[in-house]
Amino acid sequence: MKLIERGSRAAIVVALLAGTSATASAQNVAFANAPKQTPLQAKYFTWENEAGGLKCATKGKLQELVGDPNKCYLDLDECPPALAALQGKLDADMVALFGDLITHDDKGDKPTFTAACPGVNGPQFTHLLGFKGVGYAKATQYTDAVLGLVTKARIDKAGQNIRSAVTDTLWLLGDKAKAVPALKDLVEYDTRNSDYKHPALQALGAWKSDAAVAYCTNALTAEKDGRLVDSCIMYLGAVGSSAAYDKMIRVMEKHDDYVVRALGSLGEKKAIKVLEQYIADHEAVSDKRLAAVVSLINLGEDKHMAELEMCLQGEKPLTTKQKEKAAEKAAKAKAKGKAVKPEKPKKADEKLVQMAAMESVRVTNEKVAKRLTTALQAAAKAKDAKAWKGYLYATVALAQRGDAGAVKALIGELESPTENIRTAVIDTIGGRYDVPHSNFMNRGLGVVADASLLPAVFNYYANEPKQAAKTKALKAAANIRATADARAAK
Repeated sequence: MKLIERGSRAAIVVALLAGTSATASAQNVAFANAPKQTPLQAKYFTWENEAGGLKCATKGKLQELVGDPNKCYLDLDECPPALAALQGKLDADMVALFGDLITHDDKGDKPTFTAACPGVNGPQFTHLLGFKGVGYAKATQYTDAVLGLVTKARIDKAGQNIRSAVTDTLWLLGDKAKAVPALKDLVEYDTRNSDYKHPALQALGAWKSDAAVAYCTNALTAEKDGRLVDSCIMYLGAVGSSAAYDKMIRVMEKHDDYVVRALGSLGEKKAIKVLEQYIADHEAVSDKRLAAVVSLINLGEDKHMAELEMCLQGEKPLTTKQKEKAAEKAAKAKAKGKAVKPEKPKKADEKLVQMAAMESVRVTNEKVAKRLTTALQAAAKAKDAKAWKGYLYATVALAQRGDAGAVKALIGELESPTENIRTAVIDTIGGRYDVPHSNFMNRGLGVVADASLLPAVFNYYANEPKQAAKTKALKAAANIRATADARAAK
């Protein structure tokens, strides 16, 4: 999960580098006036006099974390304890360390982490390691400590990094009853930097909570941040808020790719006419048209299933002009007493299959479920080493829809010698779940909520040479587990 935004991370790195200097700075605490250690500071630091100032020399589990053998600095994803936490292999003392790093006082409106080094000569921002460690280890005993940082009295002074960290950690901890009120407050909090609101709304949507319905319904027409409007549209669709229909129609022109998907989930029959007009105006096959087609299917318009099936075969439906041209050609041939030669079958369009497969994950109409499964299975069997997108994304779609056989097939694809195939799998089973605005045809629902994938994901982590791939594996594992928990909690 992304606990540090880019701009803030850069500032943190600068501060961290400054803190490693052996020369005492004006920001440092004079050693003679060094503050009395809190119990947690005494547990993890020794106060040392360095160039007339205070140095926080690490010891115990904290030394093990930030020094040898783990050398964790700002991002837990870049060091071994992250994997161990997700695998449930962390020793109790390391889990306790992560909890201690986010422990804070209960005084005032600005939280103070009581295990933090008070000077600049020592590890900084260790609470960010703590948040991720607690989330990955699913150390629910620290849920209240996480919540205490964003109470209504503290949310303003908590800062962007903490608001983001709390949002991500609450999703990973999975305590819906406790998390929902806090996420509601976080979403409603008025701030210029709303990056954390996107995963917060995604979590509320996954939990089918209506806590943000009022906020998001109003935001559709009142919010100036277009990406936040997109997130609200996705959220309102996820929870099926029919009351948002009228406002959603008002923003459809600017946010059509999001709105046409959401309209299929609101249960509002008035949307059928709107969507029919939309596909009439967008005859050429595209992701937006297919999104509207699936939404019509969800609203009971089964006749559109034929188009989806055709696209899953990699064949583009003809536009009105193409049909007219074909009819004109046939008429001329008939007038001359000639038969129209059938066109040679074209090779299946793998990108079209991918597009259709990913849109199909949204189909909820039970009347067409069997037809859809048959079409997806046929596409998944059409394996082609060079044109792999069609069969792979059809397999992903089946897995996202809960097909155990497809999940097993994806486990095998995680060991593919083709890097792009491995990347596509890790992205769609959870590795890009924390990027809600990703292109839908590359993400679909964003996760396969099946814990049987976890051993294969951990194996992928162990064998991938690139850190970026390893980080995606960690995110995938975390989100597979969290989403499976969310669905079980309904």
